[in-house]
Amino acid sequence: LLVCASKSTTSTEMYDDAVTTVAIRILNARQAPASRFKALMGAIPKDHIKRRLLFELLDVSLIRVDTSLAKEVLEIAEANEIELWDCDYDRALQTIVAASKLNEWPADAWSGVGQAAIEVLEHMQRNHPVIGSHIVEMLEGLGSQSNSNGCVDVTSGVCSNCKNTLRGFTLTDDEFMQLADDILNKLIEPSMARRSHYESSNNTVSAEELSRRREYFNLFSKKVREDTFDVVIDGANVGYYGINNWYPRAKREQLLRQGRSEASISPKDVNQMPLPVDVCPNFEFIQDVLSQVMAMGRTPRVILHERHTSHSPRLYGRNEELLNTWRAEGFLIESPSFLNDDYCWLYACIHKKECMIASNDLMRDHHFKMLSQRSFVRWRQRHRITFKIGHRGAVVNAPAPYSTWVQRAPSTNVWHLPFMRTAVLDQATNKKKPDAALEKDGDDECSGWLCVSIKDRKST
Repeated sequence: LLVCASKSTTSTEMYDDAVTTVAIRILNARQAPASRFKALMGAIPKDHIKRRLLFELLDVSLIRVDTSLAKEVLEIAEANEIELWDCDYDRALQTIVAASKLNEWPADAWSGVGQAAIEVLEHMQRNHPVIGSHIVEMLEGLGSQSNSNGCVDVTSGVCSNCKNTLRGFTLTDDEFMQLADDILNKLIEPSMARRSHYESSNNTVSAEELSRRREYFNLFSKKVREDTFDVVIDGANVGYYGINNWYPRAKREQLLRQGRSEASISPKDVNQMPLPVDVCPNFEFIQDVLSQVMAMGRTPRVILHERHTSHSPRLYGRNEELLNTWRAEGFLIESPSFLNDDYCWLYACIHKKECMIASNDLMRDHHFKMLSQRSFVRWRQRHRITFKIGHRGAVVNAPAPYSTWVQRAPSTNVWHLPFMRTAVLDQATNKKKPDAALEKDGDDECSGWLCVSIKDRKST
């Protein structure tokens, strides 16, 4: 088993990460030296170094209180652009805390507990948005002048504990370019080669049809690039706001217009909402958000899937009036029928660096399919306008002036870390552990902020 894991891994065809995982556990059980673990990881093909293997090694570093191995794992993750999770950083910091309690700080890794904690934090600042409360507890013990009790004003981002202001992360030109490539190559191109769930069940797209689709998408792309706007409104997300509350009424009205009698409409006809939804979005909602965005001094465009804008029995009355107005005044951009409209508004936003998206969608599905995950979440936090719609119309909220992300106050030893009250965030599932949930990409909200000062001090 160990031979397969440590010698045959140079062949990608022979590699099996399950075998490597077992090998790590066996090496640990046999008290193998740290050099064996490093040699094992060095033999693994670069494309096969996964986060779960690094977690196994961090587990070993904690059991052995091996700060050298923990440091090595962080360096491997950095070199291979692997984004670690909350449980991984939790293990690394537990190792540092355990080492700080030894009679003598280990001489073969960081110079001291302060430098160790700072390097972990710097790694988190590059990759990790929100932490769990167990990391908060450890950092409070490692640092000084800490405060996790409402010290950050959520509106301004000013910390009452240290008087510093949280900052927002901006993307570089290269990061924007990478996101644009991801959206085109990972989302749009594959989608054009298959039929969507709005089309026929035949999933085959002929070469001729694919060529036609690409030409049609190029027209959409040309319109987006040549148009002038700085906000895209996710028409479907806005138009279906609170649909559970108004679907029965809209469905009943639709059936009546199609010639059904009131007596023939049963509760089942109007209360069972299918997916995709079979009633038109509420264009009044979209108009309300459009008006509010314009009141912010912005230039918006509404992106709607062609199935919502075609002349169908579902398009009538006030919806039809608003649609004609948007077309006449240049507010409407129709996304091709063969593409998910979410991909289209993502494409439109990313191609204009200052453009924002008006949507309550956290875009988690798209994020999981993209390579540049860190950049995507940072973009979303700084470019998403959220909204609420009530009896008095829509209320829109611009994104916070700062990023909900682990960050260091410039030119100081002060760190600010957004946290959830869950001890260790479960980023692999949507389960609660025990009182909160966080998906793989983190979130734009947190339970609170930790302000803590950590100096690069020697361990005593």
